[in-house]
Amino acid sequence: MIAQNSMMAASKGAAANSSLSLSTVATAQFIKEAGLGLGMGLGIGAFLAVGSAIVGWMIWRKYLRE
Repeated sequence: MIAQNSMMAASKGAAANSSLSLSTVATAQFIKEAGLGLGMGLGIGAFLAVGSAIVGWMIWRKYLRE
């Protein structure tokens, strides 16, 4: 029983020592969200650029044939 109590106390102490502050978690969340937003923005921008280039090329090719 004493060994079990000491193990429970040790696990509670380890959990308390490993807790992160709210500002650290908020900073990490902000960096994650900013990275996701930047990645999605660049991805959508690249998609639109490639799509516009293909449509422009198709229109240009059509007018060259006429």
